[in-house]
Amino acid sequence: MNFGLAFFNLIPCPPLDGGAILHGILPRELEWITDSLKTYGFIILFALLYSGAIGKIMGPVISLARMWLEFLQGMT
Repeated sequence: MNFGLAFFNLIPCPPLDGGAILHGILPRELEWITDSLKTYGFIILFALLYSGAIGKIMGPVISLARMWLEFLQGMT
């Protein structure tokens, strides 16, 4: 569960930590993109959650976590 939450937090949407990382790695002339997204960040995040796009982003991560857990259970 922590693995999924950590990956979710890295989505490059400004209210999440991924938005701050995106702001830090963008060149100076493109920082206006993240500055303008900060105003609407929560609305964008809610739209992603409501539309189901977060499920498509998180799907591979959840599958990987399940495979890893099954692997660990098989070792015992």
